[in-house]
Amino acid sequence: MIIEIPQDISMAQADIPPYTQMRRVRFGPDPYDIDKLIELMRESKRPLIYVGRGALWSRATEDLVKVAEAYALPVMATLPAKGAMPEDHPLCLGLGGYPRAVYSTGQSKKFAEDADLVIALGCSFRQHATSSWLPKPAHAKLVQVDIDPAELHKNYPADLVMLSDIKLFLQALLQQGTQKLSGWRKGMSGVVSEEIGELKKIWMDSWNSRLTSEEVPINPYRACWDLTKGLDRRNTVLLHDAGVTRAYVSHHYEALFPNGFIGFGGTSAMGWSTPAALGAKLGNPDKTVVNVTGDVTVPAGHVLTIESNTVILIDGVASGTSAPDIFVGGTVNSLGTEEHPVTITCASPSCSRCGGRTDGDGQARLAPARADPGLRRAGRRQVDARARADVPARRRLAQQRRGDRAAFPA
Repeated sequence: MIIEIPQDISMAQADIPPYTQMRRVRFGPDPYDIDKLIELMRESKRPLIYVGRGALWSRATEDLVKVAEAYALPVMATLPAKGAMPEDHPLCLGLGGYPRAVYSTGQSKKFAEDADLVIALGCSFRQHATSSWLPKPAHAKLVQVDIDPAELHKNYPADLVMLSDIKLFLQALLQQGTQKLSGWRKGMSGVVSEEIGELKKIWMDSWNSRLTSEEVPINPYRACWDLTKGLDRRNTVLLHDAGVTRAYVSHHYEALFPNGFIGFGGTSAMGWSTPAALGAKLGNPDKTVVNVTGDVTVPAGHVLTIESNTVILIDGVASGTSAPDIFVGGTVNSLGTEEHPVTITCASPSCSRCGGRTDGDGQARLAPARADPGLRRAGRRQVDARARADVPARRRLAQQRRGDRAAFPA
C-alpha cells in the first residue's frame, strides 16, 4: 500500500500532544497446556524449535537460548526471525522453514525433514517459509504458540496450540520442566551440536565454489561473502531489499544478536530497504547499518539506479536538507547531511567507475579483485568510526573522497 501526501500537508506545523508510554500487557500459557507439551517432548526423539518474528517482538532470545541448552533442542528461524537465536550458537541451525522453506540452510532442511516434534514459536507459516504450503509430514507432531489467535491452526492444523507471549511461554516451560523433564536428553547437547556442525560443513563446502569464485563479472554470492567476513557483525545491522538480493545475503550471513539482520519476505516492495536502513540507523546510532540492494529509489528526491549485487554501507543518518556528497562507484549523488554523512560502497558488475572493465559489448564487468578494495574499505570505515569521531565533518569527508578516488580511479 502506498499513501501519497501533498507537500503542503507534509510540511505543515501541528500541535502534537505529549507521548505517554503505556505499560506493555503480556499473557502467558495455560499450565495444563505446558504439561501436555512436556508429554509430547518426552515421547519425542527428534524435537525441533522453529522460531518466527514473534520471538523477536517478545524479546525472548535469552530465554530461547536457555530452553535450547537445557533440553538440547536445535533451533531454526524464519527469514524475519533471523538472529532470534545467535547463529554462531552450536545449537542454531540458521535460516529455515517448515515443512521446507524457499530460503534455508542445508542443516535446517535436514532437521526439518527428520523432526518428529516441531515447536513453532511466533510463526505464521507463510508462503516463503513453507515452499507454498507443502504438506506437513504425517509422522511429525506440531505445537504452535502465538500471541495472535488468528494465526493458530490457520495454515496447518496443530496437535497442540497455546495463546501466549513467546517469552512467557519459554519461561513457563523452563519452570514446569525443571522436575518433569529432568534427565530428558541429558548429555545430548554435544551430540546434537556435533551433528549440526557436520551438516553445516557439508553444506558450506557445497557453496564454497560460489562464495570464493573468481569469475568475472563478480559472483553476487562472492560479494556478499566478502562483505560478511569484512564486517564486525556484533556491531552491524544488515538489511536486504526485495528480490534476489535477499537470497544472496540471507543464507550465509550469520546474525549474532536480535535484529542484527532485518529480513523480510514477500510483503516488502522494491526499494523499501533504503528508507528502512535509515530508520534502523536512527534506532541504532552506535552501530553500522548495511543495506544490500539492487535497483532502488533513494529518498530526498534523488533516483539512484544501481545494478544488482550492490552493497550499500550507511555510516551516518540521512536527515535534513543540507546534503554532502555520496560516492557510488566514483559518481556523486546527494543524500544525508554534513554532520551525518551517508556513504555508499558499490560492488556492481556493471559499474566501470568502481573497478569494472568494459568488454566489446560495451558492458562493464567487475572482477572480484577490484571489488575487494571497496568491501575492505567499508569494513575499515566501520572499524575506524570511533577513532574518527573527533575529526571535523568537512575534514572527514575530504579524507573519504581522497580514499575513494585512490581505490576507484575513474
